Amino acid sequence: MYAELTLKQCSRCKEKMNLDRFTNNKGSKDGKDHYCRICKSAVKKEDYLKNRDRIKKQVHESYKRNKEKALIRAKIYRTVNRDKVIAQKRFALTGVTAKQYNEAFVKQKGKCAICGKHSSEFRMRLAADHCHKSKKFRGLLCGYCNTALGLFKDDATLIRRGIEYLRKYQN
Repeated sequence: MYAELTLKQCSRCKEKMNLDRFTNNKGSKDGKDHYCRICKSAVKKEDYLKNRDRIKKQVHESYKRNKEKALIRAKIYRTVNRDKVIAQKRFALTGVTAKQYNEAFVKQKGKCAICGKHSSEFRMRLAADHCHKSKKFRGLLCGYCNTALGLFKDDATLIRRGIEYLRKYQN
């Protein structure tokens, strides 16, 4: 009897499953949606694909009507969730997760892997350095060292030539 109360049949796939596999719906008698989460997701996707142009137009028009409010909301979100936004941007650009960044920060004791200066000496956070070919994360660098590597196009031969050049003209 107890098991019967916690099971529900999805109206779409007809599978009986636990109530936690259904989203909440205040309008239904049992407080749960008629479709399981998987079916509901599929239905929403099908609906979107069928009505993509109409939905995009509605979203665009709504944004145009409420542009100033949307910009204010976005700015508030970025301010309140600063670390999250930075981590998302970092991941999008370099593929480095917040966990990888934090582990490297602790391992490097908060210092740039090249010049050894502490992050507190800079206005910006340490950059997540990665190989542009393999996308492999290498470590954390200050903005100056990261820019220098970028200008040398991550080419060790060019960097060696630069070192030789500097040594040649040192006093």
